[in-house]
Amino acid sequence: MKKLYKCNKGLTLVELMVSLAVFMVVITTVTAVLIPIPRLYARSVELSEWNTLLDNVANVMIADLSRATESLIINVGFPPDIILINIENIDIPYTVVDGILIRDGLQVLPREYYRDRSVSFELRNTDLEGNALPFESYILNVRIISNRDGSVMERDYAVRPLVLNQYG
Repeated sequence: MKKLYKCNKGLTLVELMVSLAVFMVVITTVTAVLIPIPRLYARSVELSEWNTLLDNVANVMIADLSRATESLIINVGFPPDIILINIENIDIPYTVVDGILIRDGLQVLPREYYRDRSVSFELRNTDLEGNALPFESYILNVRIISNRDGSVMERDYAVRPLVLNQYG
């Protein structure tokens, strides 16, 4: 005849409830840490896109500004316009149409690149207090405005024409 052995190695109801409570505290803590990550990632991607747009617009303009001769015509209006005369005595007009930077009648970047943002710029040869900059230097201020919520990001770029770098 076989003997039946009693095994008392199971969990009691109290032990099970305590372990579930500890597990819930751990899961709640982990969830509280992980929930904001997608939002932070989306915000960092958006900031990266804004910075890329700012830099790309500025780099195109700075390339022409650097090659401009001393004949630089600045017409600040709305939308702002700049006409640069480069070394080959060719006019290079810049303007903004519907929030898109236009260089010599053509879009600098495709419309999809701007998404729901508009670009504007200002070129000045004075600092913010109105003092003249030394050696015919310029400040290019590029501003990006969100058409969705009105948020703004702007950056100043210092520019000095290469002709002046050679002789000035």
